[in-house]
Amino acid sequence: MIFCIFNVSFLVLHYDFNNTTQEVIRDISGYGNNAYLENGAQIQPASDVCGSKAILSPRGDILMEDFRLENKPKDAITIAVRLRLQDIRGWHSIFSTAKTTDGGEIRGGFHFEVDDGKVRWFHRNSDDRAVFEIITSDPVVQPNTWHHVMGTYDSVAGQAKVHVDGTEKANARGFGVLDTDWGYKACIGSFDFDGRYLNGEVDDFQIFDYAINDTFQIEDLIKSKCEKSTAQR
Repeated sequence: MIFCIFNVSFLVLHYDFNNTTQEVIRDISGYGNNAYLENGAQIQPASDVCGSKAILSPRGDILMEDFRLENKPKDAITIAVRLRLQDIRGWHSIFSTAKTTDGGEIRGGFHFEVDDGKVRWFHRNSDDRAVFEIITSDPVVQPNTWHHVMGTYDSVAGQAKVHVDGTEKANARGFGVLDTDWGYKACIGSFDFDGRYLNGEVDDFQIFDYAINDTFQIEDLIKSKCEKSTAQR
């Protein structure tokens, strides 16, 4: 008798910012991983990307409730988002998680951010060790321009990557699985410790529990909602 074991991978959460309220951001992945607008963040119509987008400037963010999040990635992850920054100078946190140590220090778990136009992708595990860290060698994000930014990690392959607008911009070796304890806060748009506020707008924020490498899937992700709605007609 032959037994087949299938590795089923999932979209963990997806915020498209359509059909939502000004308080609750509905997750359309099917897992109910909803989030909440904070600190002046707003949802507005977006003719440039179709549907709606989240406006986070100047200090708004989108809070996820860690203890309610279902199917957090452990062995592999992809975080993908469409963003437009008003100014690329300084630190702009796309996604972060934060814990408080026994000594009262704040430690970041995930950091997916734009630093002076460069993309940084980092994760620290429960033993306070870096699983992976990437920062692109050159600025790859321009101000007032929509970009699709994606960070991936596969613990089996030991590989982390950053893609911008469908092109791989950097990669690095990684070691170990991901920490599924995201601490007291997981959010889009800020990191508590040192003022890393995303000065701009975001759309189509997605997390998967596998590392996307397929060219056709990447091409589909970077299509705007306008392009997808036109293709469906």
